[in-house]
Amino acid sequence: MEKSYPWISQISHHLNGLACVHPCAYHGAAVLNVPRALIFNPQSLKDVDDKPSWSSRKDGFISMQTFKGWKHVDDLVRAIPHLSPNIEKLMAGGGIEHNYMTSKDKCKENYFVNSEKDPDISDLHHGRKIWDVALGNGMQWFGYLSEAVIREKLRTVKCVIDPSWSVAYAKVGDHFNRVVVDGIIEGTIPIARNYGISTNEEGIGEVFKPYENYIMVPHDASPLEFAKVIEKTIYMDEGLVSDIQENNRQLLNHFEKERVGLQFLSLANGHPTGFYGKLEVGTVSDKVKTKTQEIMSDFFKLTNET
Repeated sequence: MEKSYPWISQISHHLNGLACVHPCAYHGAAVLNVPRALIFNPQSLKDVDDKPSWSSRKDGFISMQTFKGWKHVDDLVRAIPHLSPNIEKLMAGGGIEHNYMTSKDKCKENYFVNSEKDPDISDLHHGRKIWDVALGNGMQWFGYLSEAVIREKLRTVKCVIDPSWSVAYAKVGDHFNRVVVDGIIEGTIPIARNYGISTNEEGIGEVFKPYENYIMVPHDASPLEFAKVIEKTIYMDEGLVSDIQENNRQLLNHFEKERVGLQFLSLANGHPTGFYGKLEVGTVSDKVKTKTQEIMSDFFKLTNET
C-alpha cells in the first residue's frame, strides 16, 4: 500500500473500509486511517466434496499464473528436467516473463541454462533456453485457459504448484495466491514457497502451515531440490494426503462466498469481522503523506503548467 497506492489516503474519507485478501495486504494497509478487515477472495464450494480420489489421479501437477518476475516461474521450469518422465507436467498462463523466456531474439540471459543456476544438469543443455529444455523433458504448455478448463485439469492431477515468492512481500505479511485455493477446492495438494506463503524460512504462515495445508519448497532451493520435493509430494503416503485434504477442507470455510459476502456487509457497517474477527484502523504514515503529495499535487501541477 505504502509503495504502490499511497494516493488512496487522499480519498480515504470516502471509504467505509478496506477488505484485505491476505495478511500482507492487511498489515500493509496499517499506513492508512481506514477501517480494515482480513476478508479472503470468495469461492464457490458447491462441489467441493465431489472430487476424484487421490489414487485415481495422474502422477503429475499443474501450475498456472501470470508470468511476472516475482512469480519465479523459471524456478519451476528449471526443475522440470530433473523430474521422472512418468510425471505429467502441465503449465498454463502467460505474461511478460513468458515472452522473454520464449523469445527468439530477446530471451533474457537469466533464462538460458548455465552452470551457476543449473549445476546438476547435463553439459549438453548449457547455452539452451530453459523453456526449450523443459519442453524436451515432457512439459506441456497450454497458454491461457478458461477457469472451467483449469478446474477440469486440476481434477486430473495430484498437485498444484505455485512457484512465486517475494522477500519484499514477506517483510509485510503472508502473500498467498488464489491458485493455491483453487487447487485445494479441486482436491490437489498445493506445493508453494516459504516466502510466498509465509514470512519465515520455515514457511509457517498465519493461514497456511507446511505439511498441514501445503508442501513447502524453500525460496532458494536448487532445481534438483525443487524437483525432489515435487516427486516426494506426488508419491506421498495416502494417510498424509488425507490429513492435508481434511485440514484444507476446514480451512476452505473461510473462503466460502456467502460467508465472505456477510463479512463485506459487516465491514460496511463497521462491525468486527473477517479471518481475524476484528476491525482495525491504522495511522497515515509520513511516507504515504509525502508520496501522496508528489502524486496528487506536484505531478498534476507540473503537468497542467506544461
